[in-house]
Amino acid sequence: MRRLFIICTLLATIGMAYAQDNQELKAMQAKGLPTNAIPAKYFFKHQFEPAEALRQFGVGSLDESSIVVPDAKGLGGEATIFFFAVPQPMKADQDFGYVDLWIFDDASQRARRIFHQAPNNYGEHMVLDIHMMGDVNVRDSVYTDKKTSQRITRHLRTGYPVAALQVQLYNGNGHGIISTLLVDGRTGKTRLLEHQTPVKVLYPLTNMLMLAEWNMAQSYLITTGSAVHSEDPYEPTEEFDIFSHKELTPTLYIYTPKGQLVKSIELPTDCIDMVR
Repeated sequence: MRRLFIICTLLATIGMAYAQDNQELKAMQAKGLPTNAIPAKYFFKHQFEPAEALRQFGVGSLDESSIVVPDAKGLGGEATIFFFAVPQPMKADQDFGYVDLWIFDDASQRARRIFHQAPNNYGEHMVLDIHMMGDVNVRDSVYTDKKTSQRITRHLRTGYPVAALQVQLYNGNGHGIISTLLVDGRTGKTRLLEHQTPVKVLYPLTNMLMLAEWNMAQSYLITTGSAVHSEDPYEPTEEFDIFSHKELTPTLYIYTPKGQLVKSIELPTDCIDMVR
């Protein structure tokens, strides 16, 4: 047991040292990233733990909070975008903490804040998780080959970061409405997909392509919501005050990173008894 404790303490110390001394992170901070920025995925996994735990992120946390997109020139290169959360100081009248979202683009070497939570800007929503994806825009470049006279079209691809946040209306318990908040990494514009929770970013299978083209395909966001229909077919009895049927019908939604609905799939209805 003593040996296990020593190992755990050592790992925690290494994690803290990494957060403080990692050269890649320091380079981002030199370009404008706040010094209290925390890799976004790590932050949302640990945001309800003691404050010191938020600085103990390890070697893989930067990669876990990053995506790779076609670069801004669209000529076949790539850019890595890192997502960070910056917790804001709590005020006396706040029920939960607010966060800012920052990104760092390793191609342009720029750090930017893309989302600021304030009382008049989703101040009633707790931010619980983040899903990261790239919005790929395509433009055609047409030229004529001098030798063959062929008109050749090349599809130039540029990727932009998008954050899909899982948010929940705060009401003091776990029954608050869960929604998806899309944050455009270029403009900071937001779009709320109400009553839907983000499930996963769908990356098309591209391993049949050459390695340089693996990150050029458009990704999609899968969310889920559930319709509930309640039936109370029984009168109260001496044994039961409540005996109702809850018909739960889940639906999967597939969106583009811009928030355009591509397809919805209704799943089988499940009848759940609520008995008290």
